[in-house]
Amino acid sequence: MGIDPGLTATGYGLVSSDDGVLRLVNCGLIRTDKNETLGNRLNEIRSGLTEVIEKFDVREAACETIFLSKNFRSAMLMAHARGIVLELFSEKKMEVFEYSPREIKKSVTGSGGAGKEQVKYMVKSILGEVDEKAFDVFDAIAVALTHINKKGIFL
Repeated sequence: MGIDPGLTATGYGLVSSDDGVLRLVNCGLIRTDKNETLGNRLNEIRSGLTEVIEKFDVREAACETIFLSKNFRSAMLMAHARGIVLELFSEKKMEVFEYSPREIKKSVTGSGGAGKEQVKYMVKSILGEVDEKAFDVFDAIAVALTHINKKGIFL
């Protein structure tokens, strides 16, 4: 399971590799209500991910690390979302692997400086059509593909 954590939207992507054949199992976006308190929004993320983990019997996860951006507030909000994700996986006794945005882009596109459109294009090239439009979901799938690549299962 790959996770692209964010307070407004957390993307997730489940990818399997059976005998070197990659298959998208499920993907989606957990959106939070901007009018809710921080605690309630973090609980929405936690509840949504818990549902996915239990439904698909997820045993391993990979998460994007925090990147320093020009907007400190955005980085801090992402840190909250990331913290709840890491706590959930710890509670579930799941090992979590972490990859930087640059590492993910390089793994999936060949360039650490690739843009979101390039990541989306390569995810579709690797897995076929993905019935989703949000970049957060494609980023999460790219995290899962990076993890599979790093483990030497594929690519």
